[in-house]
Amino acid sequence: MILQNPPSVSLAIIISFVIGATVHEFAHAYSAWKLGDDTAYRQGRVTLNPLVQMNPFGFLMLLVAGFGWAGPTPVSPWKLRPNPRIGNLIVTFAGPASGLLISIAAAFIVRIGTTLRVPALYPYSPDLIRNLIPSPGQFLFWFVYLNVLLFFFNLLPIYPFDGYWIVLSLLPPELAIQWEELKQYGMFVILGIFALSYVGIDLIGWIIQPPVRWTVGLLLGI
Repeated sequence: MILQNPPSVSLAIIISFVIGATVHEFAHAYSAWKLGDDTAYRQGRVTLNPLVQMNPFGFLMLLVAGFGWAGPTPVSPWKLRPNPRIGNLIVTFAGPASGLLISIAAAFIVRIGTTLRVPALYPYSPDLIRNLIPSPGQFLFWFVYLNVLLFFFNLLPIYPFDGYWIVLSLLPPELAIQWEELKQYGMFVILGIFALSYVGIDLIGWIIQPPVRWTVGLLLGI
């Protein structure tokens, strides 16, 4: 559970998730709009307003289960340029890519702060108020870590994650049809993975934690 952490860490994670998820869905909506699909635009989703992008139940699940989500962005692939397959690939990848880009931007601030010897911007700088409010450096550390984590997590080829749709867009038509049939099993796979995690078998951690740690270390220089 997120709330089992010290309040400063919980606050940093929650704010980082809200910003990251909002930017993620905005990137989907904006790229779709620019490629000719105005479905999300007409629903007011081309916005960085978290009140529009967040899913209330998904946010609640973040607090109680440590796993949350924003409201999925509606996309009509047949409207996309230059064709549905390429357009959908661009729109789908725009979400995870946006999370990686804001992680790089946040890490750049930490790097500058470290170079200029600004203690408040060090990744492991202490809380501003003990255990209550994260320091700028502590917040940026969690911001980078969480959004890198979400980048790799969203690339998992399991429905409804972005990785599933990326694979679908890359496969030849005949294989894409077979791949799309796996959609019905996506939620069962996810539930099975989380059920295993409660008995100590962390499949997701084994798969994505190594690249997450490597990427965060590379970005922050730690």
